[in-house]
Amino acid sequence: MELWAKIDGEIKKFQGSFKKVMQDLVKEGEGKETKLMSFHAEQKVRRRFKRELRAHNKNLLETAKHLSKVLKD
Repeated sequence: MELWAKIDGEIKKFQGSFKKVMQDLVKEGEGKETKLMSFHAEQKVRRRFKRELRAHNKNLLETAKHLSKVLKD
């Protein structure tokens, strides 16, 4: 998975497994304003990520926190 996010005005790239990307996003974005720019992944991961994002009212950081706890890698 590859994810681009804007964290306090700075654009960051996260790359790796789905779980690793979510964990890194939580570490980098804790207590900061985060915004999703784009992401690339296989279809199954894209669908799950978008579903979880909608479930957390499009809050990227809350979605990442939830997924990093739930995912088994």
